[in-house]
Amino acid sequence: MNHRNHTGRTPGLNRHDVQHLLALHGFLNREVALTLNDLPAMHKLRRAHDERVSANLDRAELLDLLEGFVRNGLIKRVGQDRYYCISSKRGAGS
Repeated sequence: MNHRNHTGRTPGLNRHDVQHLLALHGFLNREVALTLNDLPAMHKLRRAHDERVSANLDRAELLDLLEGFVRNGLIKRVGQDRYYCISSKRGAGS
């Protein structure tokens, strides 16, 4: 995902990417999940998941979503660039 985000193009997320991001969202407690539900990226991910298609997010939408996951401890930002990783306790089962 990060490579696509850094190329300057709209980050197209395949169904696998969509499924993983929605699974991460499922790890959030209810109150936090509700705050991220209003993000345009979440609406697009859910619609793509329901329609079983890929999702096209603009760079800002994807970064808003990823930073929301960082703020809530689901993923980590690596280095000064905007590269992200899923913590080991979440990655294997998702």
